[in-house]
Amino acid sequence: MNPDERNALVEESTRWMGVGFGAMAGGDWQGAAGIFRMAAGSREQLPWRTDGEAAWLLSAAWLNLGDVLLRMGEPAVLDEAMRSFDRTIEVMACIDPAGNPAIVDRMILTWLNRAAAFYEMGDSGASLRDFAKAEDLLDRWGEEATARRVFLAAMLRVNRARTLVLAARALEAWREAGDGISRLRSIPTSGEASIAGILARSVRCRALAMLLDEPGGAEKVGDWIAEATDSAEEALAMVRTTGFRAGWLADLVRYGAIIYRVCQPHFLGEFLAEWLAGDGPLAGNPTLKEEMRVQLWLTLADAERKVLEYPHDTDFVGRQTRVVLAAKDGLRLLA
Repeated sequence: MNPDERNALVEESTRWMGVGFGAMAGGDWQGAAGIFRMAAGSREQLPWRTDGEAAWLLSAAWLNLGDVLLRMGEPAVLDEAMRSFDRTIEVMACIDPAGNPAIVDRMILTWLNRAAAFYEMGDSGASLRDFAKAEDLLDRWGEEATARRVFLAAMLRVNRARTLVLAARALEAWREAGDGISRLRSIPTSGEASIAGILARSVRCRALAMLLDEPGGAEKVGDWIAEATDSAEEALAMVRTTGFRAGWLADLVRYGAIIYRVCQPHFLGEFLAEWLAGDGPLAGNPTLKEEMRVQLWLTLADAERKVLEYPHDTDFVGRQTRVVLAAKDGLRLLA
C-alpha cells in the first residue's frame, strides 16, 4: 500500500469514528454500531500486522464497536460484541506496549469489557477468568502508572463484585465492592467516577441482602449493617448530585429495603421516602413504589404481630410501636 492510499484510508476511517462518537453521544447505539463496523472495515485494509500505528487505529474501531454492542444490552448482539473484543486483543498483540502506557490501558479495558459481556451472558466463570487477565496486566504494568489505570483498577473490583453476586459468592462480592469503593474515593470527582461509585454501592447492598437471606444471616453480618446503610445513603446523595437515573437504580432501593427491613425497620419508611416520595430520584417509578409499599405493609404486620406476642415487655413494645409509626408514615408519604 502506498502512502497516499494509507493516508486516505486513515482519513476516511477517522471521519467515520467521529460520526460514531457523535451517534453514541446522542444515544443512538444501533447507528453508532453500524458506523464503527464501517470504520473497522476500512482500517482492516491497513497493514496493521507490521504497522503499529495502523494496529492502534484498528483496535480502537473494534473496541468501540464491542463497547457499543455491550451497552445496547441485547442478548442478540453479545456474540458480536465478544468477537469484537477478541479481534481487539488479536490486533493489539501486534503492538509493543513497552514505553506506551496507553496500549496497556486499552488492553486492560478490553479484558474488562469482555468480562462484562460474559456477565451479561450469565457465565460467571468465564467472566472471572477475564477479570483475572485484566488483573494480571495491572500487576505487571502497575495499577497507578496512569490516572486511567487507577480508575480501571477500581472498576475491575466493582464489576468483579457484580460477577461474584451472579456466582452466589456474596461474602467475596461484599468485600470486592468495598475495595472498589475505597479505590474510587481517591479518584477526582467526575461523571464516570460517580456512576461507578453508585454501582459499587448498589452491588454492596445486594451482596449484604444475599448474606441476610442465609440462615443466621443477621447475626453473621454484624457491623456491616451500618456500612451498608451508609453506602445506600451515599448512593442517594450521588444520584441527587449527578441526576443519574439508570434502570438498575431500582435494584439498589430493593436491596437497601431488605437490609433496612431486617436490621433497621424503624428507618425503612424514611429510606424509601427519600428515594420514592416527593422529588425523590425514583418518585416517577410506580412499579417500584408499589413494591416498596408491600415491604412497608409487611414490616407493619410483622411489628404488630410481635407486639401481640410480647405485650408485657414494655421496652420491646415501645420499639415495635416506633416501627409501626415509621411504617405508617412511609405508607402515607408513598401514597
